[in-house]
Amino acid sequence: MMNSWQNRWRDSTKGRWTKYFFGDVNAKRLRGIFHLNQLFAGHGAFKAHQARLLDKDKCFCGKAVGAILHTIKECKLWESQRKLWLHGWTDMKLKTLLKLQLVRNSVIQIVEKILTKGLDT
Repeated sequence: MMNSWQNRWRDSTKGRWTKYFFGDVNAKRLRGIFHLNQLFAGHGAFKAHQARLLDKDKCFCGKAVGAILHTIKECKLWESQRKLWLHGWTDMKLKTLLKLQLVRNSVIQIVEKILTKGLDT
């Protein structure tokens, strides 16, 4: 069963963003943290995804498209979250950053706030 699942995952043209984080299937990841799953799936909270349905792709900061990389690594609204991250984080890939618990916790807080902002607008 795992081999079949892996083959379907490998051969699928869908889920490229998720494949960036998870190249191999793993039953241990079937449960996860809702707010991180928003990022891993590339859905939900992020304006770039919502634009497919709502025609509103601007980030809450108004300066850029609300893509995941902008939101997590560049958006001025979340600078206070990133101040705690280790020196040199700007040169790290998102995949690497998310292995750090401090960053994961920050991302969870950012997504929680985005969801709250989204409900207020």
